[in-house]
Amino acid sequence: MSDARPPRDDLMLVEFENLTAAAEAAFMDRIYTPVHDELPDPGVDFDRCVDGLLKKTIAEASAYPPDQRRSYFLDKARRHLASLQAAKAPETAIAAVERWRNTLLN
Repeated sequence: MSDARPPRDDLMLVEFENLTAAAEAAFMDRIYTPVHDELPDPGVDFDRCVDGLLKKTIAEASAYPPDQRRSYFLDKARRHLASLQAAKAPETAIAAVERWRNTLLN
């Protein structure tokens, strides 16, 4: 009987890609839908905003057991996609989140 799970390095890569995609989606969403929280506006302090979004995404994802993170990321993708569509964001931003969501669905 073989183990169907990918090697550990592959799992780490997928996790990294999802964390990065989630932070990028949150960043794009923040550009088109203003958020009032502790993070600076991306137009004011780009680096601090990106750093804060990545740390926030890592903290949120880490709160879930590894077997539930795919569902967490899928929910994030769907919410950011809906928000970007509602804000009438450029198609390139919407398409990037759609690609990530589709990857999670497959």
